[in-house]
Amino acid sequence: MKKENAEAKVSAIDLVKELSLLKDEMSKMKRQLRQRKALFNIFLTKMGGITFEFEITSDTAYFTEMGEDGTPKETVINNFRKWIYSHAENGVEFLLRLQRFVDTKGASVEEKNYGTLEWPAKINTEEFHWYKLDYQVVFDDNENVIAMIGYMQDIHEEYSKRLDLEQQAQRDSMTKLYNRATTERLINEQLATIKEREKGVLFLLDVDNFKQLNDNLGHLAGDKYLKGVSEAVSNAFRSSDVVGRIGGDEFVVFIKGSVSLDLIEKYGQRLINLFLRVPCKDGWQVSCSIGIAATGDSSMTYEKLLANADNAMYKAKARGKNRFYLYGIDDI
Repeated sequence: MKKENAEAKVSAIDLVKELSLLKDEMSKMKRQLRQRKALFNIFLTKMGGITFEFEITSDTAYFTEMGEDGTPKETVINNFRKWIYSHAENGVEFLLRLQRFVDTKGASVEEKNYGTLEWPAKINTEEFHWYKLDYQVVFDDNENVIAMIGYMQDIHEEYSKRLDLEQQAQRDSMTKLYNRATTERLINEQLATIKEREKGVLFLLDVDNFKQLNDNLGHLAGDKYLKGVSEAVSNAFRSSDVVGRIGGDEFVVFIKGSVSLDLIEKYGQRLINLFLRVPCKDGWQVSCSIGIAATGDSSMTYEKLLANADNAMYKAKARGKNRFYLYGIDDI
């Protein structure tokens, strides 16, 4: 009996010790948690931005940023996979990257378990805002993906400036139409994607007697007319069509789709009339000659199509100018 009491006493003492150690460990963990929370708040205050946590199993995401009152503000998104399709334009790319890790447990698909993604997202805003997301995938002991964490920086202003510079590099400085290099690249891209029963049609426009206009009215008047024509031509076509300036007084328009000979001729006449309507100094009337070339072949190149349109344009010039001519009309 005494032995049993002694053993019970030892067990009680051991239990007290274990509880004491557990209490100390919990106090230590709470202290570390408070310290990390304080560091986290300092990080958000100094760095700004938004921290991101996505729990795979619960399909829940947490966005945390520093509020105006100096305290962290957390936004919880349930059903995150569904939410991301309507709130992030690159959300599909984000989910594809995550799925690659999930499918292979992170093995040999990516060199690293982290990466960077730029995306426009709507987080506490009604409009898309550009962010840079640096993310890392978190695995459990069995190499299953359990979460994705990251840090998002607001790069909207930086992205807008970068986009402006890229657009400037693609545009003719005077008319703001696509420049020669960009025009060629965009048309080649569209030619390569021509589908069955589609046509790609190139209009090559050359201002008639433009040298006389400059000689009689001055280069400022000539430049002003070109600007007016450029704006009018651009407004006459769809945003998906390519309108570019490839020379001093030469322009091209490229359209793609289910176009007929009748529609091509209507576009040609519309352009002829458009040039005549654009006002010029001292009531000077300016016309243009247009060469038109069409193809239904996805192997056709811009260089070849332009050569065909150039051939047709000189025939229009030879027939009296202020008109259009179709190259290979029997093939359209």
